[in-house]
Amino acid sequence: MYRKHFLLYMVFILTLSCNKEFINECQVTNLKVEPISCNSDSTYSLKLNFDYFNVNNKYFDVYVRNKQHIGYFLLDSLPITIPDFKNSGKEYDLIEVCINDEPGCCEVIEYLSPKCKDEKCAISNLIVDAGECTSDSTYSITLNFDTKHPTQSSFDVFVRNNQHIGYYKLSDLPITIPNFEVSGKDYDFIKVCINDNADCCEAVEFLTKDCK
Repeated sequence: MYRKHFLLYMVFILTLSCNKEFINECQVTNLKVEPISCNSDSTYSLKLNFDYFNVNNKYFDVYVRNKQHIGYFLLDSLPITIPDFKNSGKEYDLIEVCINDEPGCCEVIEYLSPKCKDEKCAISNLIVDAGECTSDSTYSITLNFDTKHPTQSSFDVFVRNNQHIGYYKLSDLPITIPNFEVSGKDYDFIKVCINDNADCCEAVEFLTKDCK
């Protein structure tokens, strides 16, 4: 009887010890990935989150297939958004997260890759409002327009003969150009293009001001 109780006691001690080691072990669990929106046919934004226990570092690393490292983030920043995650071209994309400097503390997930199409950049509804004369050869104008799938966050403004007169942020629209030069024609001309994208432009002619 004594021997049986002793054996049961030893099993209990060993089980408790193993459970204690497991409880104290670094863990990454409940890894979740949520694709948000496509940027182009090759990148999309995604939201990433997970739970973690017993970590000895403030940071974690993100990998894709073949252990390719794509990012290094603070645990306190979870959940994170990766704005330009590269589409692998496979049906399922893969993400692995590991606590920094703890290669055994990782979690992997495969998820259905979003079907992103290459949306064409476009400018529409370009409107130019002529304001007051600021000299005998200049006047102010205010311009505004709509965009779809812009490839940059800024745009360029041109007049006739593709003469560049300004560079602005899309977030600043509508913009005012205080000293727009009179062309001497009945109608002045404006063209706007998304920066570094000559295929994404819109032009308009509008009645000039007589500032003499």
